[in-house]
Amino acid sequence: MKRNKSLSLPISRRQQYRFLFQTQASLLFKLSFLLLPFLLPLLALIVASIVGSGSIVNDALIADEMKFDRLCNFFRILSLFFIVALPVFQIGLSGVISVFKLWIWNQGFILFRDFRKGMKEGLRALPIGFFYGFLIALLSLGMFSFGSRNLTYYFIAVFLYALLFFVLFLLFICSTTLRLYYETSFGNNLKTSFILTFSSLGGHLLVSLTFAPFLILCGIDLLLFTRFTFLSLTAFIVYGFFGFVHTLFIGQLYRVHRFDETINAKQFQDHYRLGLFGEEEDEEDE
Repeated sequence: MKRNKSLSLPISRRQQYRFLFQTQASLLFKLSFLLLPFLLPLLALIVASIVGSGSIVNDALIADEMKFDRLCNFFRILSLFFIVALPVFQIGLSGVISVFKLWIWNQGFILFRDFRKGMKEGLRALPIGFFYGFLIALLSLGMFSFGSRNLTYYFIAVFLYALLFFVLFLLFICSTTLRLYYETSFGNNLKTSFILTFSSLGGHLLVSLTFAPFLILCGIDLLLFTRFTFLSLTAFIVYGFFGFVHTLFIGQLYRVHRFDETINAKQFQDHYRLGLFGEEEDEEDE
């Protein structure tokens, strides 16, 4: 027997994703606009790296044997800005997570009011942002102090850098989310986020695939042109106004699902499956 296609209440976190697009799809666009000012420092770092590296590579006044050293020095300077850019982003991120939390738990929200409340929580969580900003800056400094001109070693170093950067960014998102869901000490927050992230790394990788089109476009742009062009500009605009918050929402649903399984089921049973209707096992096949 076919299910009635009329709107039904979600009984799983996966169904909550579909339910958002059926009822409040514009929420993602609104949150994208609210988050954008806090993303500007990180976006400025990306744009500066693309424009600056392109200028150095294409500068005929710089000898070819000097360009590698110039690029490394340029990126080492940029790396330091992560210490400031990540905490600024965290303030806006906290506002987005706060609104998502209320929506996922079906507790009702007023967009601007609750976004501001989340920002205030983000200010209290700034030690987390500075901690991970410092780690990413340290990682980047190490990467761009890697002096080997051997292409094989260099590409291995770039791969390891991208992998570690990705893991640190995941830990940062998870730590910030935990801080907004549970009152816990700084050390316990870091420990719990580490355990939750690495125990479900495969799931986080799948969530991150929604970020792949943006990275692929910018990667092609860099490989082909080594400068900021229409292709990467289009990727920034489209992804900046929808895709990034879309990825955050999917990740948030996944993390709340993991919180239910690992934390709420035993320690906070009043939060277990909060916002869902009925039991997931009762769901019929379409």
